[in-house]
Amino acid sequence: IFADSVYDTGFRFYSFSDDIRQDLSTRINMVYLLSTPESYLAGLADRSLVVGLSATGNIPTVTGNYDLGYLKDKLGDKFYTIDPESKQRLAKSFSDKEQGNHKTRVFSLSAKIQDGHILTAEPLFQSVEREKKVAEEIQTKEQHSINVERFLKIVLAIKSFLFDPKSKVLLVLTNRNVKTDDSDLFSVDNYKKIITELMDDKKVAVRYEIYPLYGSRFEEQKDRYLATAKSGVKIVLLTSYPALGTGQNLQYEVEDETTGEKKKKDIDSVYLEYPRNMIVNSMRGLTD
Repeated sequence: IFADSVYDTGFRFYSFSDDIRQDLSTRINMVYLLSTPESYLAGLADRSLVVGLSATGNIPTVTGNYDLGYLKDKLGDKFYTIDPESKQRLAKSFSDKEQGNHKTRVFSLSAKIQDGHILTAEPLFQSVEREKKVAEEIQTKEQHSINVERFLKIVLAIKSFLFDPKSKVLLVLTNRNVKTDDSDLFSVDNYKKIITELMDDKKVAVRYEIYPLYGSRFEEQKDRYLATAKSGVKIVLLTSYPALGTGQNLQYEVEDETTGEKKKKDIDSVYLEYPRNMIVNSMRGLTD
């Protein structure tokens, strides 16, 4: 049956569209796909041992994943999915090995502006005048309360990181990428302005750098971050879930104080914004 499958034979796609400026003119487009990822993987797995590692590998969709039905029928007994007992055994083995090796502190943040005051669990600023000034500047740039709250929670995370002597690198993961100028509230310039206010308020100077990781300059900014991390300067990495969804390794190199040996170190602080789907709000309707 699979000899006639589209996965094995490929397909040709034709589309016809009339020219809106000429009734007697029709554009014909044709696309050839002579091979598919499914047929390639099935052929490879038929001759070799292939291990697939993916958080979404078992999702039964043909648009966001391999067609699992095709692979199962094509490979037969050679297609194997880990059973629940093995999952539990592996989870217990991993948990036993990692028990006590990591000291992790997880906490949630909340913040909002009400009546000109920034309301947080702990005061963001010691000076009430400075707090009111910053609150006014934020609300001038952004009218939507949910975006103000999102921005303030990131600021709280940055403040906690900057004044923690044990933390070296903070990774901020959000739903959208930051801007490099102050045209938007979520920008590198605005974060730097707030950090300056925080340090002036606390009367403490902290050496830090901010690197936005996304787009065509991703690798360039990543290289700058890795080079700066060696100097011991605190670093804030601003990125988004889509930009960092390609399995990037952000470990940086440090030198052992005792042996002088160079080794890789993991990021010690992470801020995770609640994942949401971002859509464009069109007040004029979908036709526009």
